[in-house]
Amino acid sequence: MLVAILQGLISGALVGGMYATVGIGLTLVFGVVRIVNFAHGSFLMAAAYASWLMYERYGIDPYLSGLILVPSFFVLGVAYYWGLMRPMVGKSLLAQSLLTIAVGYVIDNTALGLFSSQMRVVAVPYAVASLSIGPIALPVTRLIAGGVGLCATTIMYLLLWRTGMGIAVRAAAADRPIAEAMGINTHSAQAVVTGIGIACAALGGVVLLPIFAASPSMGADFTFLSFLIIVLGGMGSFFGALVGGVILGITENLGATFFDGSTGHMLTFVLFVVLLVFRPYGVLVRRR
Repeated sequence: MLVAILQGLISGALVGGMYATVGIGLTLVFGVVRIVNFAHGSFLMAAAYASWLMYERYGIDPYLSGLILVPSFFVLGVAYYWGLMRPMVGKSLLAQSLLTIAVGYVIDNTALGLFSSQMRVVAVPYAVASLSIGPIALPVTRLIAGGVGLCATTIMYLLLWRTGMGIAVRAAAADRPIAEAMGINTHSAQAVVTGIGIACAALGGVVLLPIFAASPSMGADFTFLSFLIIVLGGMGSFFGALVGGVILGITENLGATFFDGSTGHMLTFVLFVVLLVFRPYGVLVRRR
């Protein structure tokens, strides 16, 4: 029992690190652009399918495909901001939400039309490999997911808190009129942040593909998971999203370890409801 709990905790924390990266991408866009991107998980799903196609047709390893897909989705995210999100800046929450929901539906249904509802799996040789530490066996794919998630989170932290661009981005998020008065191009800052957010979603799709099969429904699933992460950590909180992703990964993994699939998955919804009742501002955010 103790070994199963330890393995569940470690495995959940590892995949939770990647969840956190995906959630941080969503919370960055909300924190700077002030638009809730309901299409966030759909971009993750699109990247997962693109990685699968590159593996099936050209034999490119899913992790290596990330070197192409993550920069490509960054550019796509910048174009997404300038083409669709910028006209919605400052508009009503309803208009903003309807736009991003519609984008998500377009991406999801395009994937459904192209690939059908059949789940797509990459049969990489290391998918079933594991590293044994005493009695605990850790899947290699989850170790990679945790390591990539930690590196990506560290890079984003350094980018936002240790560079001039990061200062401009945080200034635009804190007070847009004052930032513009000081010569900061807030629209460019928001475009860059949107690109980073979509790139985080693409990174999640690439890294999680060897763990979870690609399917059109995974877009909606990961959009919900991303919202759950930022509810756990507090809307707009960078470090809260990191903690929220780890908590979610552990909850999901322990649920799958000790319960059947549907019951284990239901625990994430139970956690969501409990947090909304008792900690609606997030576990790391004090009520203002």
